[in-house]
Amino acid sequence: MSSRSPVRELAYGVSSARVTILAHYDMTKWIWPVIDGVECVASVVCCRPKRSAQFIGMVLGDDGGELVGYQEPFESVGNDNVRFMCQSPQMLLLEALRDPLLRQYKTIVIESIDEREPWTDIAIAVLSKILAIRTELRLVLLSASPEGANLFGGYFAKLSPILVDGRPEDMGLYHHHVDVMHLSDALPDLQNEYVREAIRTVTKIGENEKEGNVFVFVATKQQIKMVRDGLRQTFVVVPWFDDDKSADNLTKVSGKGGRVVFVGTSLDQQRYQLDVAYVIDCGYESVMWYDGDTDSSALSTVPITKYTAHYRTSVGGTHSSGKCFRLYDRNFADSLKELRDARISGSDITEIILKLKALGIDNVTRSLAYVTPPRASDMASSLSTLYYLRALDDSGKITSDGEAMAELTVDIHLSRAIVSASKEGCLEQILKISSAVEAGGLEKIFYFPAAKSAKLDAIAQHERFMVKEGDHITLLNIMTAFISGNGTKKGKWAAERFLNYQTLLRAHTIYQVLTKKCRQLNLHDRGITQHSDVLEKVLKCLVHGYFNHVAKRVQYSEDEYELVEKREAPRRVHVHSHSVIAEAVRRQVESGITPTISPWVIYDKLQEDDDGNLTMKEVTTIIRDNLTEFYEVKVPNET
Repeated sequence: MSSRSPVRELAYGVSSARVTILAHYDMTKWIWPVIDGVECVASVVCCRPKRSAQFIGMVLGDDGGELVGYQEPFESVGNDNVRFMCQSPQMLLLEALRDPLLRQYKTIVIESIDEREPWTDIAIAVLSKILAIRTELRLVLLSASPEGANLFGGYFAKLSPILVDGRPEDMGLYHHHVDVMHLSDALPDLQNEYVREAIRTVTKIGENEKEGNVFVFVATKQQIKMVRDGLRQTFVVVPWFDDDKSADNLTKVSGKGGRVVFVGTSLDQQRYQLDVAYVIDCGYESVMWYDGDTDSSALSTVPITKYTAHYRTSVGGTHSSGKCFRLYDRNFADSLKELRDARISGSDITEIILKLKALGIDNVTRSLAYVTPPRASDMASSLSTLYYLRALDDSGKITSDGEAMAELTVDIHLSRAIVSASKEGCLEQILKISSAVEAGGLEKIFYFPAAKSAKLDAIAQHERFMVKEGDHITLLNIMTAFISGNGTKKGKWAAERFLNYQTLLRAHTIYQVLTKKCRQLNLHDRGITQHSDVLEKVLKCLVHGYFNHVAKRVQYSEDEYELVEKREAPRRVHVHSHSVIAEAVRRQVESGITPTISPWVIYDKLQEDDDGNLTMKEVTTIIRDNLTEFYEVKVPNET
């Protein structure tokens, strides 16, 4: 690379967007950080740091973290000799809090820039300010398409794209030709019509095509279930959620023989390398859009991009020639956008704004050259949320609490609860809760065996930790018992109680990392709390964090709640199946007792279940009076 042009972009086709794919090439030629004969450290900004580090290490013959390391929020691998440090955009910006010019790195590589993820766009914008000072810094941007190169070529005025021949067949994504077929006529504009067409197409493949597995791309989890139900009588169907559980399900059916039909919304073929001959592409995907006017997020189904259509095609033809059946006509295909719209428009940018404030970019509307500016309503909503989280003062300046929150690598609601806990005298308890939530919550910790009798035993064991206050306090009970247990027998202890040992180990690791970080930030229990007051203090701190994640149980219902939000017609949601709240209410109703459990709850996040319904995860009951400082007008008077 020429030292005169510190910014270069590598772009070609589907595959060159990722560092892990680029590693197949001579990395010493492209981005090996050697300047004037001295080896320096390169930052590799990617979506899966651990996976990318393992892959690059394998290509470079380094499987011990000697040359390639990675940084994740609660895990770091690498020594002083590391030359490539793989990290997410969030972790790179966290480093910038301590070293604003990122002087540790001489080269920074950012992958998948054309995905337009908010944190990636923000990292590029911050780096553009650093490049103005550090002219020797080399920034390599990886794009999957010339359109991405053109977009960022306009952002960096002197950018000269370098095209890397990253054809999928050279990268091992597929080796054989894939025929692409479109419908002759567009499908009727009816809800889920393409789902019915997908079922018909799989049936035709079974009747007319040679052997080979099928991957059906749909837009939502509910549609995964619809396709599965429509095909399960005739095919081996594996619902695919791009996780290790899906891979385990494939292992269970792989010995049955015959054609396997995968149904999913996405596929990381580089990671899972499924054997697929035929692809069915519905032409749509789901994205989570945030509305700053109503301060709420909702899933929206939108047409895919040409890049996504190309990638979905590349999934087929793994070991023999394949076919891609696109459930849309050529006019629809031609109308697809080349790239996704910038996700920063339509995302909750609260955590991003807090990071920018912590980096000293105080005027976040004018002092940063965004690749694509966030919407004014989203910006206003984020600033308002940060004010109520006490991260900003009345003039919009970051507070000492906000600075501490920006340093904590947990969800912003938990970081607020942690900072509050240090003042209320319940930091240890909130750290245990936060660690368990970050590790996956009750859904990951509770284990239910398949056998009915064993499942009843599991429920009985789980009930030993459950409390009427809900999930967060239940998690606190589990973590307290696990951490205080005998270290050599914790695996047996977890198994006897039908708890996932590996999840608890991860939660314990997170707890240790957070405890150390709190000491560095001078966060500790500053008050002396009586044991009888601890629960009240914990709930108070949780409300401080989750003040805008509130719902109220619908009258006469066991598990249906109405979200407290700015919408004219607030959405109704259910409690997650692993939550202890629904079970507690159900038992009171079945006993003929009017539920005495408070109808008001806070929750960690909303999640779409397998049926496509929104459910609340990690739910805890609160009293209405705890909300008055945040909802003086909006909360109804009735209790």
